[in-house]
Amino acid sequence: MLLSVIIPCFNEQKNIDKNIPLIMNYFKKIKIKYEIIIIDDYSNNKIKFSNKKIKIIRNKKNYGKGYSIKRGIKNSKGDWILFSDSDMSVEIKQFQKFIKFTKKFDLICGSRGLKESVILKRQSFLREFLGKLFNYYLKILCLTTFQDTQCGFKLLNRSKFIKIVDKLSINGFGFDVDLLVLAKINNLNIIEIPIRWKNSENSKLVIFRDPAYMFFEVIIIFYKKLFNKY
Repeated sequence: MLLSVIIPCFNEQKNIDKNIPLIMNYFKKIKIKYEIIIIDDYSNNKIKFSNKKIKIIRNKKNYGKGYSIKRGIKNSKGDWILFSDSDMSVEIKQFQKFIKFTKKFDLICGSRGLKESVILKRQSFLREFLGKLFNYYLKILCLTTFQDTQCGFKLLNRSKFIKIVDKLSINGFGFDVDLLVLAKINNLNIIEIPIRWKNSENSKLVIFRDPAYMFFEVIIIFYKKLFNKY
């Protein structure tokens, strides 16, 4: 099995420099063949690595998380694709929990919202409130029953998603909802599993602005689903 690890980033030089070696050492230890695809969303500083297992793709402007991940999927070669945030709010070693589900599921999603999930460091009250409001909003629109759509740690079957990736239209943080709705419409097998998660103080999400964009993106997703645009 070849694993493609897709890491979208924007001005994350410190996190990338710190965490890429940890990822590489981990996969070397468990003897998994891998490639790392870093999608630089027009950062101020250019990320550089000389290792052949690391591919760096730079966007021509700041398009957003969704656009970056879609570009990563299209440039991946692995049998399975792992999404991970550059701040490693979910430690890479939790991958071993995810791989156990690959025989029965096409999309395995990490979740902070299940009873068994462990939150080591919580978000601010405001961010947690906005997150709960967002989930309630999704359920009202009947888009998903998941407890946590926004966790950045997801494992997916490339052969299933490469055929439908062009149907994903959301470029921002609402991408995860777009992905889940598309997977469900295409009758792919999806599971949400508990994770250990730690809040990063260096989150690039801007309170009020980005959630407002996400609510707008969800309206687009609802329209696509309602009028069979997927």
